[in-house]
Amino acid sequence: MLSSKEQDTLVIAHPGKGAAPARACFEIVLFYDAPRAELKAGLEQVVALCLDFLARRHADAPLGWYRTNTMSKSAALKSDPRTTFDGVLGGKAFVKPGIVGLHLHAGPKATAMEAPSLELLSLEFDEDEDEDEDEDDEAEEGPVRQTFVRLCLPPSTQPEGRELFELAAACAAAQSVYCGHAGYSWIWDSGDTTLGEAMGRHKALLIKRPAMGYHDPLTLHAAVGHGLIQVGWLTLLGPAMAGQAQEAGPLQFGADSRVGQSTLPDGGVMLVAGPEPIVGSRDPADDGAMAPYRAIGQRLAGLRMPDDIVEMLDMEGFDDDEVKLEWYLRFFGHR
Repeated sequence: MLSSKEQDTLVIAHPGKGAAPARACFEIVLFYDAPRAELKAGLEQVVALCLDFLARRHADAPLGWYRTNTMSKSAALKSDPRTTFDGVLGGKAFVKPGIVGLHLHAGPKATAMEAPSLELLSLEFDEDEDEDEDEDDEAEEGPVRQTFVRLCLPPSTQPEGRELFELAAACAAAQSVYCGHAGYSWIWDSGDTTLGEAMGRHKALLIKRPAMGYHDPLTLHAAVGHGLIQVGWLTLLGPAMAGQAQEAGPLQFGADSRVGQSTLPDGGVMLVAGPEPIVGSRDPADDGAMAPYRAIGQRLAGLRMPDDIVEMLDMEGFDDDEVKLEWYLRFFGHR
């Protein structure tokens, strides 16, 4: 995993004096497009798998803080993480239209968000939720069903064998995904607008380190239903997306591609880009390390999001749509 020296090069400082910066993490992000009522039981299992992993591997860094989608800042966790998540997943609000979210994280204080963390956010609205919407509005018609779970681990986590691969696979087996990915990214307080602006000014790090994922799934999950959101060290395709990929022929990779492949119980697929995650580089000397990512992206190019959906995403710092598209297409290939 990432050395301390590598981690230091990825810190994004907060402009405020003494405020917590954004730091590198290893993330597993799972996106869902099913109604929440259908997700409830599966998400309970996903949360349990993640919390069991944290209890086993990161007991020295407890999830001591929590924030719901209605809170402006984190507060001290007063019950155990499982009970807290059960209260959200079992609450009446979870099966009603609206926004439901819970984020548990470690850190020395509420405003110093650190890995490990576990976050769930879900938007569900009916087709006619906004009756006053202008008929000429370009917003897509139809129900909104967008949910994600994000597990962040310290980037120094040393996996025991295939445990990260197996954790992601177990989560996808517990609840079918729309799509998902895993690899290095950043953990930060996405509700901190000042730090958000700083993240935007450092988009060069994303471009310089192409294997790192975009750091805010809240932004990305608006694209659920429109195509493959990211290619990562692990790339997960739900059954529908896997079926779409196989319409162009069997999903196969050469023995020299260093791409691993596993079929999930629901017919979905998980692809692995090389033996371990990397941050990546644009240096031609590192082309070999990046080759598995490109092999996956080029094979899955037919699943990529349309340009107008990518342009719609409000990604910090990517004010130029052409630059945003270039970043998104870095593994899929050019238009």
